[in-house]
Amino acid sequence: MDINENLAPDPASPLPEKDKKAAKKEKREYKDQLAVERTSLALDRTLLAMVRTATTFMTFGFALYKLLKEKAAEPGDHPIIQVFTPRLVALILFVTGLLGLVLQLYNVTLVRKRIQLYQEGFWRSPVVILTYVIIFMLLLLITGVLLGRA
Repeated sequence: MDINENLAPDPASPLPEKDKKAAKKEKREYKDQLAVERTSLALDRTLLAMVRTATTFMTFGFALYKLLKEKAAEPGDHPIIQVFTPRLVALILFVTGLLGLVLQLYNVTLVRKRIQLYQEGFWRSPVVILTYVIIFMLLLLITGVLLGRA
């Protein structure tokens, strides 16, 4: 007698109707759980895309600040630089990146709550911690531009 013989269902005997319904319900619940997990991962990808966008704004703001500052130091008339000062350009890009990131974090939180996917540990997830770091860096850059000497 095989040990596994008692574990495997007999293929000749059909499942009772009650077991079929339970198996179908279990399969549906499993698919629902997978859909929830896919949605959670999609929200994380969306937040990471905004982190990447905010980082790009931060990089462009810093690069344009340095470029325009050097251009303003050169002799000659620069009418565009008189209107769009290096400080103003950097500030606009930094604030835009910060605002977009904060709004996206808020949106992800609202969506998670709406679909009952919000967990207490959400605020400590790696994606959100990375978002905090970028927000902090943007705040430092904004402070540096506002308090720095032009």
